[in-house]
Amino acid sequence: MHPVSTSAAPGNTPQGEFRRGWRVVLAGLIGNGLSAGTLGFYTIGVFGPEIGREFHWSSGQITAGLLLNTLVVMIAVPIAGMLSDRFGVRRVVLACTALVMPAYVGFALIDGSLWRYYLSWALVGLLGAGTFPPTWSRAINSRFQVHKGLALGISLCGTGISGAMLKPFGFMMLAHFGWRTGYVALGCLSLISFLVALMFLFDVPKAAHPGAAAMPATPADSAAAQGPTLAMATRQWRFWVLALAIGAAALAVGGPLPSVESILREAGFSREQIISLASMVGLSIILGRLGSSYLIDRLWAPLVAIVMVAAASLAMLALSWLKPSFEIAALTLIFIGATTGMEVDMAPFLVARYFGSRHFAGIYGALYGVFSICTGSGAVLFAVGHDRLGAYKSVLPLFSALLLGSGILLLLLGSYVYPSKASR
Repeated sequence: MHPVSTSAAPGNTPQGEFRRGWRVVLAGLIGNGLSAGTLGFYTIGVFGPEIGREFHWSSGQITAGLLLNTLVVMIAVPIAGMLSDRFGVRRVVLACTALVMPAYVGFALIDGSLWRYYLSWALVGLLGAGTFPPTWSRAINSRFQVHKGLALGISLCGTGISGAMLKPFGFMMLAHFGWRTGYVALGCLSLISFLVALMFLFDVPKAAHPGAAAMPATPADSAAAQGPTLAMATRQWRFWVLALAIGAAALAVGGPLPSVESILREAGFSREQIISLASMVGLSIILGRLGSSYLIDRLWAPLVAIVMVAAASLAMLALSWLKPSFEIAALTLIFIGATTGMEVDMAPFLVARYFGSRHFAGIYGALYGVFSICTGSGAVLFAVGHDRLGAYKSVLPLFSALLLGSGILLLLLGSYVYPSKASR
């Protein structure tokens, strides 16, 4: 193991990574929190019922818009990632954050036509593709090496923070202005990301832009500027192992997490207890994201993952096999929430360590598409399983096994292909 030389200027040492790159991390924190996906996902439960009542649409017709959005995202986000690799993150983010506003305003113009409603969801996914985590993570990945995991983890906490705030914001808009104005407000929120990118994404290394003049690079930056293209990565076995692991984890956690309240209600908890317990999930997601991101900078990431998913897997079994007390239920939900935070944070870090940084956004974008579609499918499969088996406790063991399997798959990845300079 060879330590990083400290003879360079303070800003070029591993300890200076945050001094050089805090603006990019802040931009990622805000950008991830106000991405097109976050804005729509956390408010459909608020605005959707009102839209259904006004136009006499079923809940299935309403949620089908979100499924269509997920399918578009699965295709569009990898393309946005490749454009970020080719032209730089700043240009892609500025374009997409500007275009998301009119896409959300389109919801306010719906006149009862279901196809226009679906078109609005498709446009949000298409035009907002560059606002999803792969693009923001590309900017951070280019700047950090030794503290890559922590920097990515902090930026991805934006989704958890925003998720906790968007529902109250949506209900406030609904109560005072109506759902149409609510969607206009969501479009205006995306402009905050535009302004943040305009102010803080100047320090993305120009080496990320082919043909541009190179900025002074740190040794870590130089080591990271390599790696296969997306096409080359798909011919490597590690890509498919990682895709399977991410997909399995997304299915396993994406299934029960949206149904936490229903699971607790079925287990016999009161309304007040359910509110208290469900609120712990959001906090544990943030804590899991920060905790795992700190650990993966210091330990082999698949080892961190298997410990966390094993704990969450046992927590799911506890909810299915036991009649838990409030304290046990709280502990199990904390483990499940922490694992949710970990799985989102782990993916970009593993892409950087096994596929390098040169084509990071394209590769991570493709894997994010897998994550996105599997998260949505997990919720559907969990609901179908409940309907077929008659109880959530009968479905949870299946998802528990799926989650544990995702951690085992990560162990197959082996040693990092692109470790940080400090870990060599």
